[in-house]
Amino acid sequence: MLSSVLFPFLPWLVRDLGVPADSVALYSGLLSSAFNVSSLAGAVVWGRLSDVHGRLPVLALGLGSNAVSMVLLGLSASFPQAVAARLVAGCLNGNAGIARAAMREMTTEETRAHGFGLMSLAYGVGFFLGTNIGGLLAQPAELVPSLLAGSLLDRFPYLLPCAIATSGGLLSLLLVLRQLRLELRQQRTRERGRGRSGSRAGRTGRDTDPLVEVGGASRGEGGEGGLRRPSPSPGHGAGSGRGSGSSRPSEGFALCVLAQFGLNLVIVGFEEAYSLFCASRPSGLGLGPSDISASLTPLSLSLLLWPLAFPRLERAIGAAACFQQGVSLFLLASLATPLLRTIPAGRSLLGLPSTAWLWLFLSAISLARGVGGVQATTSIALLLNSLLHTDLGLYNGLAVSASALARSIAPALTGWTIGALHGFRVPFYLISCTCVATLVVATRVAALASAQSRPPPLDSAAPPPARSRTGGGSRRRVDPESASAVARITARTRQRLLELLRRHDGRGRRLVPTAEPAEHRRMSSGVKV
Repeated sequence: MLSSVLFPFLPWLVRDLGVPADSVALYSGLLSSAFNVSSLAGAVVWGRLSDVHGRLPVLALGLGSNAVSMVLLGLSASFPQAVAARLVAGCLNGNAGIARAAMREMTTEETRAHGFGLMSLAYGVGFFLGTNIGGLLAQPAELVPSLLAGSLLDRFPYLLPCAIATSGGLLSLLLVLRQLRLELRQQRTRERGRGRSGSRAGRTGRDTDPLVEVGGASRGEGGEGGLRRPSPSPGHGAGSGRGSGSSRPSEGFALCVLAQFGLNLVIVGFEEAYSLFCASRPSGLGLGPSDISASLTPLSLSLLLWPLAFPRLERAIGAAACFQQGVSLFLLASLATPLLRTIPAGRSLLGLPSTAWLWLFLSAISLARGVGGVQATTSIALLLNSLLHTDLGLYNGLAVSASALARSIAPALTGWTIGALHGFRVPFYLISCTCVATLVVATRVAALASAQSRPPPLDSAAPPPARSRTGGGSRRRVDPESASAVARITARTRQRLLELLRRHDGRGRRLVPTAEPAEHRRMSSGVKV
């Protein structure tokens, strides 16, 4: 919601900050790019810090900085101040990659599509609220001049939607801080429990149970809570696959990042071109902020409803096919949008006025954008995280940095193209070409995904892999500390069982297996058989 609130009134905000009318498109693109430019390095840094210090503290910092920057944007009196506010927000915010990493940790392979679908649903709710707040509450002094004329909201006409969006961000911050407090309390409880068990072990002269040390991270230590970084498994990393030494997974990770780069070029470029196309009067549709907000209502509804159907679709056709379908919908929308200017004004077609046809096509384009965006973004997140096993924040931060690069290039490039060519056909056709290139990359990603999901062929001539306790062949490597702990537990358990058996035998004889030869039993027990 903190970002989508800008979409309906961004051209008017740039104009009111003193930018000339013929440069509004270019400066709108620069303002949109400021957040993503500062996110290029910040996403990687904050993602790595979340691997070390936990997800929740870094998420709280990103939410707080983003909320403060929105208020500063609403209070901006010049274009450099607005750019500075967006730069601060992007530099201190890496929540996109951190949220993906946290969802990857909290879900299994069976529930991962549902979890990432819920993330898309949350984005849809924020987009729906943000676009409606930005379209309806911008320039409130013009709506109620008798009450707000000469007030703070008249001086800063975009402060009200920014402040309401900030309240939503602060609510999210309070929820994160509450969860962080619960996790810290659970961690302190576990530490006190470990201290008491250690003191009891010291009094009895026994070691603490090695299973406590070997069992791995619990919920507050890199599991669901994520207060500490999960310990990496041996042999796992970004793009580790089934077999050791395979180059396919690393190729798949790079292709997923490239496909995500192209997808963000398409999404952000379309958002920028669509807003300017709807707002421009000579060469566009000449709609106002409230009309633009109304045209985005089908998009918001699809962002709310389609994530609920996405998990079933992903199980039916796979994540790669869902990504291809999503990009194809953007291709159709980018080809159809500039054709809206060809609808004749003031004439009826098939019994409907031209205005009805215009809104019908606007609704269809918004619906295609929503469905395509949900499918493409959720599918590429699934494909990318299926290749990760450790350092999730770092590698998701790298992917988000690639997306931020695309998001910083697309608005400025789109605005410059519109301003230089004084038209909208070329920008939309460039977006169409980007869709085609992304589909080519997606085809390769789909081939790699199908090869990875296909079971390995059975080779009867090949000998079975040797069972090694040191990690040879395809066996999982065993930690030496874990092996020694298991050996101690086994020896201690065997000793206790022998003591119980001696206690049960009233004659004090030593029990031996029945399969042992008789002469061995005579030698060991001293009893005639």
